[in-house]
Amino acid sequence: MAGNRTAQGQLGSEERTRRLGTSKRMRVVTILAVSLGVLMVLGSLAVAQIVGASCSTGWQVVSSADNSFAWTEPLPGLRAASWTGSVQLLENYDGSCYVTGIHLDFTGPVSGGTFVLAGNLFVSATIQYPSAFSDYGAVATNAYGALGAWSPTSDNHVSPHYGINARGADEYFVQDGLAATIAGVTASFNLPLDLLGQTVYAQMHVGTNLYNQVNSFYLPGSAPPPPPPPPPPPPPPNAPPSADFSWNPTAGDTNTAFTFTATVSDDQDPPSSIQVRWDWNGDGTWDTSWSTTQTAQHTFGSPADYTVVLEAIDSGGLTTTASHVISVAPAQPVTASWDVYLHAHEDDWQLWQSPMSYKDYQNGENLLFITATAGDGGQGASRWQAREAGQEASVRALAGAGLAESSSSVSICYTAVGQVCHSIWHYTYGDRTISFFMRLPDGNLDGGGFASTGFHSLPKLRDGQDLTLAALDNSATYVSWADFYLTLQAIVNTYAPYDSTTWINAPEFNRTMGTGGPDSDCPGCLPHADHLAVADAAYQITVGLNAPWGRAFFVDYPMGWNDSRYPVNLDTTLYTIKKSFFMAYSDTIKAMTGFDEYLYGWSVRFWENSFWREYHRVL
Repeated sequence: MAGNRTAQGQLGSEERTRRLGTSKRMRVVTILAVSLGVLMVLGSLAVAQIVGASCSTGWQVVSSADNSFAWTEPLPGLRAASWTGSVQLLENYDGSCYVTGIHLDFTGPVSGGTFVLAGNLFVSATIQYPSAFSDYGAVATNAYGALGAWSPTSDNHVSPHYGINARGADEYFVQDGLAATIAGVTASFNLPLDLLGQTVYAQMHVGTNLYNQVNSFYLPGSAPPPPPPPPPPPPPPNAPPSADFSWNPTAGDTNTAFTFTATVSDDQDPPSSIQVRWDWNGDGTWDTSWSTTQTAQHTFGSPADYTVVLEAIDSGGLTTTASHVISVAPAQPVTASWDVYLHAHEDDWQLWQSPMSYKDYQNGENLLFITATAGDGGQGASRWQAREAGQEASVRALAGAGLAESSSSVSICYTAVGQVCHSIWHYTYGDRTISFFMRLPDGNLDGGGFASTGFHSLPKLRDGQDLTLAALDNSATYVSWADFYLTLQAIVNTYAPYDSTTWINAPEFNRTMGTGGPDSDCPGCLPHADHLAVADAAYQITVGLNAPWGRAFFVDYPMGWNDSRYPVNLDTTLYTIKKSFFMAYSDTIKAMTGFDEYLYGWSVRFWENSFWREYHRVL
């Protein structure tokens, strides 16, 4: 029979025996131990035997090996260790001959094995897989098995080491003082069932690499199969959906465009799949067709109390209704007020603050657009000049063609310690739109700026990293964050009343609302740093200074990222209007520079997601 050499140079022999009552061959290898100090062969060949019979239920001894050894240190020979005992493999069989438990036990005659130690030595007993160790420093690396019953428990030479690795493996550990005889030694290791079909190693190790005794054991058998999963419960019977709705504004007149928003749920269908329809006057005739779009707008033609009815239907055809009374007053004389659209870049109000801009203009409002940065992207004047021309094209698309237009630099002033004035470029179209371009350097996505503009940015001015910030055309230099936001306030005050008829529309300052959600196209991503800087400035001149203006803060990037918090909420008509504003901007840039903003600026998916959505909150 051919010998084989172990990692420590031990010579092993292998014996195959047939287990009684089965056709399986089971293998137990015992290793002839070697003194690591002087490489002297002192152990003796231990012959393993298959002791188990056919598949009897309960714990059965499958195989055993005599692993006795005696080791004496070479001259002066002050240390010695011997063990008289054996190792047994036991497996617990159920009625189907599946293995439900594995023990590998160090033991001996009836009461256990015996250690005789001299010279302040220790002996370690462990189970190793997939290989034994040669250096005691690696005892934990391949160790397996939780120590169950062991003895003697009253001998202070015995101190098991528990949890020596992350698998929770244990070590039976014996250490003498000068000399000791420890009798009745047993150590039973419980092994996991996933080692079935593998060969493990019962290892005794003397001192720090003085002597090794290793016996290999093949673990036969199979673990029980997992129980079949329980049958799924029968589906509950379908119940009608629940539905209600709200409307904004809560009161209005015959000029008011009311927005109605349904809130639906169902026991089987997701809310987005529930279809709704509306009856605007409670006459029993449905004024809209079934649709999964759960928002709708309606203007009532005459003053009255209207019973508005919502009906919802699920995929099983079950329906429910909800109704509320809406009071509509006579129309009041229209006096034009101002809606200010404040943002960072030339395409922002089209993407994030429309179609609100369109509705305001259609309602006869005056529109004031303020764009804080040049949106240059570090690319120079040709880039930001094309973007400004693109924004002007969007304004023309909003207001209609053929109106008078002009542009010039104007001085905007406010009073602090003294009067502070800045020159800012502005563009007028018709008699109800004004656009201001402050032309500050683009701050890049992270606010760090671009090399071509000295890495200056509006976020850095806010955070005190830039002490001053100059416009790219050198028309103005802002000497502090307050200088910047007070100039924004001064632009508004130049045109719009300082009262509640003026509305400030700005990017959302709440970082949680503006950060991509976990199921969005960009989880955890913040919007453009310039957007947040402008949002903070808008917050300062409204909430921070307790201004009487109305305040609306608009979500931006998460809509383009398809964030589930902001599902589609515009119909085809409003989508088309919103997209037309952006395409007027994009087509102008393409005509001036050859660059197609729609195809290559971000991604078509990002733009299209934005065209179908508009979300804002009023503070």
